Amino acid sequence: MSGFGGAFAAAMVGLVFVVAISSLTSLSGSSLMLLSQQADNIKETKSAILIISGELQPGRDSALVNMTLVSTSSQNRVSDFKYIDIIVTYRYNSMVFSERLSWPDGWSVNRVFVSDVEGEILNPLRESCGLWDAGENLEILLRTTHPIDPSSVWSIVVAMPDGGVGAMSFGG
Repeated sequence: MSGFGGAFAAAMVGLVFVVAISSLTSLSGSSLMLLSQQADNIKETKSAILIISGELQPGRDSALVNMTLVSTSSQNRVSDFKYIDIIVTYRYNSMVFSERLSWPDGWSVNRVFVSDVEGEILNPLRESCGLWDAGENLEILLRTTHPIDPSSVWSIVVAMPDGGVGAMSFGG
């Protein structure tokens, strides 16, 4: 009888082992699928831009705009700033103009702030390299074709390459 009991015990241990391995395989497959879905969701997340302020400069054909990258789905390299669309709408001589300003002729980075302190240490922005990281505030200089009428409303739309958009109106 002990031979049968030993064989039965061995069969039960084997069955428990097979069920455990099967469960672990199923769990790891489910985990991998969930991680893959989360990675896809992260890729689809767009940058969030908060435009804080805008100020016309003397001569009124330029303005300083402060904007913060709240969150991002990708690295925003200075070399990719040419893919950022900045559209400014304004009045001049009772006519409305909308211009797409291109990097670096139509707009450029004037200063960078991190936690309200000018300058940065992590991936510092230079003319040709660096990253615009989440949480950093850029003060950009916009250059328009015509002077902006200071008594009217003017607006800016910033569209990131990943589809994130920030917009704000000033003046009036």
